[in-house]
Amino acid sequence: MIAHAEPDAFVAPDRVVIRPLTAADSEAYRRLRQHILEIGEGRFFSTSYTREQQFTSEDQWRERCAETPVRCTIGIFVEGALVGIMGVLPYGDPANLTTEWESTWIDPRYRRSGIARQAYETVRAWSHDHGYRYAIIDIRADNTRSREIREKQGAMYLCTRRDVMWADGSTADAHFFLLNLSPEAARSRSADQAVAFLEAGLAFLKDDQHDETCA
Repeated sequence: MIAHAEPDAFVAPDRVVIRPLTAADSEAYRRLRQHILEIGEGRFFSTSYTREQQFTSEDQWRERCAETPVRCTIGIFVEGALVGIMGVLPYGDPANLTTEWESTWIDPRYRRSGIARQAYETVRAWSHDHGYRYAIIDIRADNTRSREIREKQGAMYLCTRRDVMWADGSTADAHFFLLNLSPEAARSRSADQAVAFLEAGLAFLKDDQHDETCA
C-alpha cells in the first residue's frame, strides 16, 4: 500500500542511502511502522500490519526485515535515519513471476524531493534482478495521488476489492494494479509483451483469494 505524497524540498544525494534492510534494522523498522500509525497514515495500509500484529518475538521482526532471494524491504535512509520503506514479496504461483509491492511509505518531510523516484528504481531493479517480471500493487480508492504516480509508471488497473479494513480501523475500497517490470516495457510494447502482460493479469484475477472479492 502506498501513502499519499505531499511536496517537499530537495535533499542532497550524499545524505541519502537506499538499500535492502537487514535483520539489524528491525528496531528502526518497528519504530517507523509505529510512527506511521501515530501520524494517522495507517489508513493507507492493510494486510502488512495484520501480519505484523501476530509477531510475538524479536526474532520474527528480524526475519521480517532480512533480505532473502524472493523478498526484501528497501529502506530509505537520510543521514542514517530510516525515513521510508518499500516492500517486495512473492505473489501467487512462482511460475507467474509476479511480486507484490507493499508497505510503501516515505516520511512527509522528504516526499517529492527526488528520493521516491530513486527508491522506486531500486525496488524495480531488485524485483527484476530476482526473477520477477510483474508487480501487483494495491492502492486505497481515495488515494488519488498514489494512483496517478503508479499509472504514470505504467501500471494497469485490474480490479477493485470492496470494503477493505485498513490499519487505522477505517473501511474503504482498494484498487489493484499490475506493472510490467521489464526494462523494455518502458521503451516498447510488442505483441509478445502485451500477451504476457495480459496473462499475468488474468493469473491474478483467477487467484482463489480474489475470485469473490474483486469487482
